[in-house]
Amino acid sequence: MGSTIQQVLTALTTFPGNLIYHMALAFSIAGALQMAVGLWRDSALPQGRRMVIGLGLMLGLRFLLFLCAGLAQSGLYNPRVLLPILDRAATTLSLIVILWLWVFPEPRRLADAASSLLGMLTAAIAAISWAWWFGNYSALSFNASWLDFGWEFLAIALLGLGFALLILRRPNGWEYGLGMMIVVSLGHLLHLIVPQTESDYPGFVRLAQMAAYPILFSLPRRFRTPQPEIPAVEAVPAPSEQPAPQEKSRSDTQPEYFKALLFALGESTGPELCKAIARTLAETMRSDICLIVSPPGRRGRFHIQCGYDFIHEETLENLSLDQGKLPLLTSAMKKAQSLRLPARSTSQDLTNLGDLLGLGSTGHLLAGSVQNLKGETALGIILLSPHTDRRWAREDQDFIEEISNGLAPILHQARRWEAAQKELEKTQNSLHALQEILEEVQAENQILLSERDTITKEVLGEEGSKELDSLRDDQQQSQDTIARLQVENRRLGEMVESLIAAADTHELTTSGQLKKELREALEEIANLKNQLIKTEQQALVNAGVLETADTVSEERAEVFASIAQDLRQPMSSIVGYTELLLGESVGILGALQRKFLERIRASTERLERLLDDLLRVATLLAGDQLQLNPEAVDLGNAFDKAIANTSAQMREKNIILRVDLPEPMPHIHADRDALQQILIHLLKNAGTVSPVEGEIFLRAEVQDVDDGQNYVLIQVADQGGGIPKEDLPRVFSRLYRADNPLIEGIGDTGVGLSIAKTLVESQEGRIWVDTETGKGSAFNILLPLYNGETTPQSGEGHSG
Repeated sequence: MGSTIQQVLTALTTFPGNLIYHMALAFSIAGALQMAVGLWRDSALPQGRRMVIGLGLMLGLRFLLFLCAGLAQSGLYNPRVLLPILDRAATTLSLIVILWLWVFPEPRRLADAASSLLGMLTAAIAAISWAWWFGNYSALSFNASWLDFGWEFLAIALLGLGFALLILRRPNGWEYGLGMMIVVSLGHLLHLIVPQTESDYPGFVRLAQMAAYPILFSLPRRFRTPQPEIPAVEAVPAPSEQPAPQEKSRSDTQPEYFKALLFALGESTGPELCKAIARTLAETMRSDICLIVSPPGRRGRFHIQCGYDFIHEETLENLSLDQGKLPLLTSAMKKAQSLRLPARSTSQDLTNLGDLLGLGSTGHLLAGSVQNLKGETALGIILLSPHTDRRWAREDQDFIEEISNGLAPILHQARRWEAAQKELEKTQNSLHALQEILEEVQAENQILLSERDTITKEVLGEEGSKELDSLRDDQQQSQDTIARLQVENRRLGEMVESLIAAADTHELTTSGQLKKELREALEEIANLKNQLIKTEQQALVNAGVLETADTVSEERAEVFASIAQDLRQPMSSIVGYTELLLGESVGILGALQRKFLERIRASTERLERLLDDLLRVATLLAGDQLQLNPEAVDLGNAFDKAIANTSAQMREKNIILRVDLPEPMPHIHADRDALQQILIHLLKNAGTVSPVEGEIFLRAEVQDVDDGQNYVLIQVADQGGGIPKEDLPRVFSRLYRADNPLIEGIGDTGVGLSIAKTLVESQEGRIWVDTETGKGSAFNILLPLYNGETTPQSGEGHSG
């Protein structure tokens, strides 16, 4: 008996028996690989893909060993140089793959990473072993050497780890895997106890592998694809007259009918639509439980929006779970793929879902992904069968994919509906805020009217006429502010009309109520405009009020300051909510919605700038002394801050700013904040009048004057077409009448230029404009340089 075993072992480790050994193992692996490919093709299960990868790697290793053995037998190289190390490394790598396939049939990042690391470690050990063996192979036999014992102990350690993991995890068909490892372990133990010292190859290990590798055929059989069930047909007396029974469809509804039903539910939004989808899917797919989930967000959690238990006919509450506990579902949803898991799968997805839902077993799982118009996963659908143990076949997987494609336009329509409703609500809030502001303005006007009669009786003669002219000028400034508010209200109206047009263009056929509310909003805007016109008329009547110069200026300044402060509060709310929506922290925006919100943001920013100008004008009208603090100011820093403040306006029109400054930059004697305002007003005016893709020139140079004081000349030139000669005398005037048109070549109403002139002259400087019709204008400022001896002074504001 002993001689027979010895002959078998010798045959397996020498030519040609060693080639038969390699071919036998290759045939076993190839058969299992063919079954795994069929499973993957028919079911698209992730387990099938893993088996194809693992068995393909094992088959490649066997082919490499077979090729090397054949080349060595042909006399191309000495087999003892390479084959002993390559044989041990291939055996260990195959053992790692076998453990990976048996213990972890479903994808697990940690297990996959650990297996890859073990494979690389084995390759490194093989390289080190070969480096030593190459210098000693002629004097030693590999069997019973310290290298041989090291490789055998490594294999036995891996097998021990496999035993422990199989018993703890108990995946599908774990008994077959345990039996295979026991057979392989016996071969390695016998080789350690009774080594063939005259050979370089482990005969007992090869014999055990030939006995164990056929068990690989049970790997793909752990995940059988369910076959369609054909219902039994009762016997009838006349079978020839009875039509042949048809196979019952696994789903109760065709995809076309399902889509039509969901489109009928399209008028619902939010939770109602989610519940309708969950119930319809559960009834259609004959699923025990249907869950509608949101993909993991920034916090990395799955959120179950709603669910429906078809067996108990009840709705499931909102739940959430960390994405790390659902690795397969996370991967499938990120790739927008469907997923199918059998009930006996050892994946933690099924275990954690069962714990979350309070189920002992989730049954078989089928999941699909619904994509939005951008190709991103918007929703996930999970079907479970914990009560009926319904198996999901490939046709069910195809069905859920087709249904998911049909859900995309329905969800898009529902989200557009919700976004339109939110937009309407915000527009109405803005209208209410403007209405409150209007009421406050009307209350102020009533107070002025009550004071008019009293003051008129006390003022006489030419002085009264002069004060009347001054009061009319102040009232005209209030009219300008009201006119600007009217412009912004017209923009809001145009945006609301665009919303209605967009609803018609994108076929929001079910949004009749929304259109009605939007038209009511337009009517409110129209009423607001009428009330503003009445306010303007009342303001013109107030032009007849005569007050003393000091009293009039102070009261007007207080009125302007109060109006500006009241306008700032709703403007801040509008800006805050607009930025919140543009940041998409409360939902994803469509291209059209983002465009509207950006228009609202631009309009509110413009209103804020107008309010700033209104406050400055009010201060100048009041005749208050400007609190200036002249000091040595670095002109370069002032230019940098002014350019940064106006860069967004220039980028909008793609305007090129060309700067020509002296080196080194001088220090000037001026108030730092006032200089900043002057430069910003001039650059903003140039950016407003310059055409798209035009150019603005910013220059500065030092001027020597005979009186011993040096000055710096600052020039801002634009390409706005120039200013007509007849309008030059009123370039720096802010007191426009309703019948006095705006000046060509000047941005807006020119309030910024009037403020700039006042600030320049308050600091002992000069400002003037040079213009060329058809080309552009150049605004020039002359300010004193800092010589280290100038005493800071405060100037007084004057209207210029």
